[in-house]
This record gives sequence, structure tokens and C-alpha cells, in this order.
Amino acid sequence: MLNSSQFDKDKKTKIILQDFIDTNIVGDWVPQMKLAYLSAQDVNIIVVDFSVFSASKLMVTDLPILAGKKIAQMIQMLKFMGAPFENFHIIGR
Repeated sequence: MLNSSQFDKDKKTKIILQDFIDTNIVGDWVPQMKLAYLSAQDVNIIVVDFSVFSASKLMVTDLPILAGKKIAQMIQMLKFMGAPFENFHIIGR
């Protein structure tokens, strides 16, 4: 999936996380945040969709731990591809 994206390892990367209890696939604020960043800067935008967990039996306290691990794995993969850690900015509410 990353190979078919326009991810550029040399650009800063904004990772936008929706609220864990958002009922929408992406909260209303996510597209607004994405457009605001793209209109101000030439950056990579990654939106993380937690909606798959909304029907899960996982405890609400377990969701941030699981999400943190998955996001860390993604950042490690991107770092392996040459993106430096200092280029990542994780945004959520």
C-alpha cells in the first residue's frame, strides 16, 4: 500500500489520529486538519482509522496501548525506508 502512495521520506509526516470513541470512520475535524496542513506545508499526511475497534470487545483502556504499538510499528517501517524520527508529528484529540 505504501508503494502506491505518494509518501516522500524526505518530507515531514503528520499522523492524524481520530478519537477512540468517534462513531464516524473519521471525525469531522480530521479532513479539516488534513486540508489545513496541506494548504500550509508540503507534508505527508497519514490518517489512522480506529473505527475497526469501535465494535471490539477490547477494553477502552487497552485501545491506546494497541494503537500505540501499531503506530510505533508503522513509524519503524517508515524509518527503515529512510524517514527520520524527527520528521514525525502525531496529532490527536
